[in-house]
Amino acid sequence: MYALHWPRAAILIVLLQALRLQGGIVDARVGSAAAVVQVSHDAYTAHAEPSLAANPRDPHNLLGAAQLIGVGPTVLGTFASYDGGRSWHDNGPLPMPPGTVTGDDVKVAFDAHGTGFVCAMATPSLSSDNRGVFIWRTNDGGRTFQPPVAAVRGQFVDHPWLAAGASGVLYVAWTALDGLAFSRSLDDGRHFSSPRIIAIPPDRATVPMLAAGPSGAVYVTFESSGQGGDTPDADTPATHPAAAPVSSQEIEVVGSTNQGHTFGPPIHLGPAPDQFAPSASVRLPTGPSVAVDSRSGAVYVAYAAAIGISGSAIFLRRSGDLGHTWSAATRVSAAGVPDATFAFQPQVIVDDAGAVDISYFVLDRNRIAVDLARSVTGGASFEAGLALDGRPFDPALGLPGGKHGLWWIGDYQGLTAGSGVLHPFWNDSSSGRLEIVTTAVITAASRTR
Repeated sequence: MYALHWPRAAILIVLLQALRLQGGIVDARVGSAAAVVQVSHDAYTAHAEPSLAANPRDPHNLLGAAQLIGVGPTVLGTFASYDGGRSWHDNGPLPMPPGTVTGDDVKVAFDAHGTGFVCAMATPSLSSDNRGVFIWRTNDGGRTFQPPVAAVRGQFVDHPWLAAGASGVLYVAWTALDGLAFSRSLDDGRHFSSPRIIAIPPDRATVPMLAAGPSGAVYVTFESSGQGGDTPDADTPATHPAAAPVSSQEIEVVGSTNQGHTFGPPIHLGPAPDQFAPSASVRLPTGPSVAVDSRSGAVYVAYAAAIGISGSAIFLRRSGDLGHTWSAATRVSAAGVPDATFAFQPQVIVDDAGAVDISYFVLDRNRIAVDLARSVTGGASFEAGLALDGRPFDPALGLPGGKHGLWWIGDYQGLTAGSGVLHPFWNDSSSGRLEIVTTAVITAASRTR
């Protein structure tokens, strides 16, 4: 596996081996691979599309969620930690809303007051267009949940995403039949506004992701097909036919500076497919991810784009003027990797030190590893990627015969930060089943606190 270390002098990253020892978490040596903690412990054969959030009032409190697959209809499960990820309580399935039997596309968030939220799609059946977007609320860090509140119901919805803003404002965006849909709550998730369309791409928006920033800023990034878009930057080659993209897509971002009351027109950031095909029977779904610096208001969008003869890399674009103009693309994943190495499913955050952190999957020789890249220059440059898991897993052990061909491990993974500690959150088949796992990465700055 390439890119095993971050330079000590540049960033001084210390990894935590999240071992359940009586003395607590043990520091690993600088630049070494961290131990991995298994989060899910249940009878389900697969866990997909995990999401994770850290409680700003108590950074040791982590709330996670994922799809639970393999025992009856797919449902939604939650996981909570109260010791910074050393140990986890598997809460089992959330109660489904009345009239629904299956859940999908789950996302979690905490607001500034420490209230936790789980957002997901729920439906009477997976193929039904009678779907809804529902939000569960927890006031005790994930120990108990209140009955879900509907942001929308009785229509086609797909891939809802949730973000918490200031002063009890929640934002939800999802794919609707006629465009990118949006709703908000001004009372901490108790009621939601009537849904409205905030962007109308030529084709359906795919896997929208949403982030809230300071002073009422909120941004949604998504992919659509049929847009002309910007001319790709010199270091971001257009989708190469030999890299086997499944479809040609355009990355877009739409933003608001008044808590979602109004949105500007979509900005086209360039081409990138929503899936790659390493072989005729394998699909690697991917999409853009968005984050906002809570202090400066800078916006970051990370995405996977095709490179070389047959492969992909992660790139980042930045806006420092509320999403009006964007930087050229910066390559995040390591240069010089072999052809047919695919980096995909990036998740970007801005941590409490102001650094930009991106986790992503890397497929190499039919094994998947998890890498983490870090920038302390506002996304202008990245240190060498750090392999988080020393045991790349076989995705064929995930969910064979899933909706994306031979392999299916979901469309996205999780990443959060709290009090100087990064928490990647992903699914891994090393045990023979697709389980949720995590680790912890602590920066040198947090060691002085």
